[in-house]
Amino acid sequence: MESFFKVDKGDLLFQNIKDIDDIKFEFIDKIGIFSQRINLNFYYSIEGIKLNLIKSFQNGIISDLKICIHIHSLNKINEIITDVNSLYNIHVYSEEKYLYILVKQKEILYTCELNNEKLNILSDYDLKFYLSRIVENTDFASSKHFITNEKYIKIRDVTSIIESNPIINQQWKIQAFIKDDNKNTATSFINLNSFFEKNKDILMKKSITFNQKRNVFIYRKIFNLEIIPLKGLKIIGSFCEIEFEQDMSDYNLYFAIRSRQANVFNYEEYSSFKIHNKKVTVDFKIIEKFYVKSEDNIDILVGSSFENAKFITVEKKIIQELGSFEINSYLDGKFYVNGRNALSMYLKQVIKKKNNALPKVAVLGTCFSRNALNTKKYFNPEYKMYLECVFTQFHSRLDSINSKSAPMELIDQYRDHNEFPHIYRDMAKTFFEDLAASNAQVLVVDLYADALLKPLVLNNGSEITYNYLIKENNALAGYVKEWDQYRFITEEGMLEKWSESLHEFMDKVTKIIPESNIILNRGRLSEKFYENGELKEFGTIQLIKRNNYFWEKLDNIFVSNYPNAQIIDLTENNLYSCKNHPFGFSFSHYESEYYKAYFNELIKKLFLIKDKL
Repeated sequence: MESFFKVDKGDLLFQNIKDIDDIKFEFIDKIGIFSQRINLNFYYSIEGIKLNLIKSFQNGIISDLKICIHIHSLNKINEIITDVNSLYNIHVYSEEKYLYILVKQKEILYTCELNNEKLNILSDYDLKFYLSRIVENTDFASSKHFITNEKYIKIRDVTSIIESNPIINQQWKIQAFIKDDNKNTATSFINLNSFFEKNKDILMKKSITFNQKRNVFIYRKIFNLEIIPLKGLKIIGSFCEIEFEQDMSDYNLYFAIRSRQANVFNYEEYSSFKIHNKKVTVDFKIIEKFYVKSEDNIDILVGSSFENAKFITVEKKIIQELGSFEINSYLDGKFYVNGRNALSMYLKQVIKKKNNALPKVAVLGTCFSRNALNTKKYFNPEYKMYLECVFTQFHSRLDSINSKSAPMELIDQYRDHNEFPHIYRDMAKTFFEDLAASNAQVLVVDLYADALLKPLVLNNGSEITYNYLIKENNALAGYVKEWDQYRFITEEGMLEKWSESLHEFMDKVTKIIPESNIILNRGRLSEKFYENGELKEFGTIQLIKRNNYFWEKLDNIFVSNYPNAQIIDLTENNLYSCKNHPFGFSFSHYESEYYKAYFNELIKKLFLIKDKL
């Protein structure tokens, strides 16, 4: 639908539209913020359908609005109407295929004049002023404190509110609430630069600074009780005993949990403990009443009330001998001296003891399957709460696992290697024996080694996996009979030989772990990687495609022959490598999300087979 448009005498004329019902429009919201909806006053006239801008936009507007009218404008229109609403301009314009009406707050609704400790506000409208507590590094307020409805602001009123809400590093803005006679309202942050400079001495004495770029007052006061030092700090079982140098009976001790969002000193939860004479005893079980997690910080404060509580300064030597201590069954705590030379506690997840009820998992594969079971942040810090990894074998082909032992003199050459247990198991052929001894209930397998790595045939007839763990030994050459037995073989021939190795392996391993408790992880090499936020293709893309081709073939053979096995498949999840992987950059090392997604899938599989464990 299309039309010519014209703005005239407070109306917007739709020249080619015959029926009001043909006019379709929508309000355009900002992301996450739904705007006000108003009734648009359309009516019929001799010239055509008109939108009465005065009746539509003169009264009751409370914020900016944007309306898209789904009619193509046959003429270019771009007009700003300033006399319909005293607080808002009405901008009518065409853009691409639609017509838009933008209702936008006028820039100048008041002016400011400094009068020593007062900021006078000159305006034709009713005004109220609020001191807004700002969410750190945003323009959004978490709390608004009324200052005055007079047309001036006293600096003493501002400092009084800030000192009544003494949150360290809290950012504050002064916000004007404006109202006209037609029930239109608007808000605006007042520029505080001149107000601060005029009253700088008053504000700085109260530890209130100003950030010009952000246009915020910031409360910087740090409370320390240097005159009330600690005499001692002891951990006795699940209790903490704190002793002061002097009588503190009029005070309480507070354990305050730092906020995880925005300003960390905006404490939302705390516990209080009465100090008796010089001592106070804290039962760590009180912490369990709150939601706490690994890497939370707790500040230790003292005061007659929480509102006036202060930090406790402490010498490092008092807490150095304490070390870590148990908070509960999954968290340890540790006291430390923070950057303000004050006492705080850090919480960290620690698995205290093995839970026999947790499923015992073994891994035969590579970083695709094992790295996710790692407590680094990049992987899954809490994985030990859900399973116990009791056995790992890295970079071994199935034909190597099935084969006879390599010569012991070759094995001995690797005894000083950091990964000797994996080398030994691949060469000495103890995989099945070691797996049984681990009491593993579930086996996760990925076929990376079979798809990418070659088997070496040794002079004694043994086959071993030619992996990165053994390749740097130049003496290896003296033991190898065939370096690449599959070099000249058809794909069908290679897959047939590999299938034989698979069946031999499964025949042996299912005597230890049932087929239904074996999980195949269908991993693939990444074809792309992230660098500085940009997705790029690996220079070795042809090799990657070749290896993924064979990996797919091997996985399919496994699945078709052993349908009772569980499958984890993330190959369609659009996950890629990245350069900040903790173990180095590689087409085998994925972004963090891969390991979290894999772990979630693993937990689901364990849940499905739990009745068989």
